[in-house]
Amino acid sequence: MDPILRRSSFFYVTAFVTYTGLMGRFMLTRDWPAFEVIPLFLPVWLISGMLASEHDERYAFLRTLPLTDRAVVRTKFALILSFVSAAWLLMTAVALFRMGDGVATPSTLVYVTLVCASALLVGALYQIGIW
Repeated sequence: MDPILRRSSFFYVTAFVTYTGLMGRFMLTRDWPAFEVIPLFLPVWLISGMLASEHDERYAFLRTLPLTDRAVVRTKFALILSFVSAAWLLMTAVALFRMGDGVATPSTLVYVTLVCASALLVGALYQIGIW
């Protein structure tokens, strides 16, 4: 297994699990329309996982290891893409589930997709900025 993936995936998985817990708690309640607010927390959770991952594995440190720059970049961006993709799939599934209740509408799916796309862009730009 890739050492970068092995060490960094813990932080991304932890951020995803806490985001999922927050989302599951509020998106499954009928009283509060969480689809307006909870997806906006996705970039915050993504960047928190990224900062935790970069704490001990900054790019300068990774350059001292026998790893190519291509491997480092590919692994880091794959982690960002997988985090956002998993969150998008989960939020879309919850929105489709809640459409029957009338809590979510087709515009909710567009909103979730736009928020996830912007989170992906923000995460990628932030990762480039860290390096």
